[in-house]
Formats: sequence, C-alpha cells, structure tokens
Amino acid sequence: MEVVWMPHALASLDIAFNQAYDLFGERVAKKVVEDIFSHNKLLASFPYIGRQKPYLSHLPALYRSLVVHKHYKLVYRVDDIRQTVYIVALWDTRRNPQQMDNDVTHK
Repeated sequence: MEVVWMPHALASLDIAFNQAYDLFGERVAKKVVEDIFSHNKLLASFPYIGRQKPYLSHLPALYRSLVVHKHYKLVYRVDDIRQTVYIVALWDTRRNPQQMDNDVTHK
C-alpha cells in the first residue's frame, strides 16, 4: 500500500520538529522525525497493525492509531480500494484523547 501524509498531519510533524529543536537541538529533532517516518514502511506492509480509535467511532471512516514515539502516535485510515493509508494526524499523546476528533476532522 501507498502511505500518504495529509497536510494537517504534516503540519503537526513540523510542530513536533520545532518543539524538539527548541528543547534538544537539531540532531535530536531530526532523529524524532526520522523515527516517525520510519513507520511508513511498516504501515505500507501491515496497514491494520494499529488499534481502532473508540473516540473516533462516530465518524464515517474507521480510524486507527500506531504509537511511533513515546509522545506521538499516528492516526490513520485505510482505503482498500485505493490501496492507500492516509495519515490524518500526528497525535501528541500528552493531550486529552477526546480532543482527537478536532485533529482528525480539522475543526
């Protein structure tokens, strides 16, 4: 399967990079991003590896998440017809999970 990062997820990745850069420097920030992107290959091969998100069950698509760093998880959906995994959010696990709906639907 192909893995596609949606614009909102990429914006969250940029925020994560900048936060890591400010706190720990460029080397660590780049490593965080590399570690997160390294999961693209895993999702392409095993798109159903992530857990279903109960907080998002009211939405029309089925969303899953995969922990990719101690503070981040990818929220994604699988489109079997298009053979594509859409990463819709990079979720900071320190946030309230009930707010995840806003990140996924971009409210």
